[in-house]
Formats: sequence, C-alpha cells, structure tokens
Amino acid sequence: MDTLVVGSWASLHDGCEVVGDVGGRDVALLTVRGTGRQPFELLCQAEPLRQLVKAGTQALAEMDAIAVSEEAREAARQHAASGQTAGVRR
Repeated sequence: MDTLVVGSWASLHDGCEVVGDVGGRDVALLTVRGTGRQPFELLCQAEPLRQLVKAGTQALAEMDAIAVSEEAREAARQHAASGQTAGVRR
C-alpha cells in the first residue's frame, strides 16, 4: 500500500467552459476554465475517457429524471392548490 495518498476535486458550475483537445489516438486533455481561477486539466487515455463519458451520461439521465419528477410534483401541487382555491370561491 502507498504511504502517501493524494486526492483532488473540482466543482463545475454553470458558466464553466469545458474544452477538449485530442493529442493523438489514445489521449485527450480536458480543460475546465472558470472565472478568475486557474484552469483545471484532466488528461485521459481513451478507455478512462469512455468510462467518464458513460458515467456522466448516466448521471445526467438520473438528474433529468429527478427534474421531471420534481416539475410534475410542483405542477400537481399548483393544480391542487388552484382547485382548492376555486372550490373555496363557490
């Protein structure tokens, strides 16, 4: 086991620019630029990049499903509230 473990993270928010630069058949450099910060770079070989894209695609699908569910609940809540209000006016 390694005696030194180094971890890192990056938090990407709306407005971040993500740029890919292919450096050959088996390597790409992904650069994330925010406002006023040094860019974050991620150098990927082909297979890890495929895994990253797959995981990201799955995460986006889950996020989209959550958004649809939340929007449906909110619409149902608003519909119920307007129905109750309409019922009170009668």
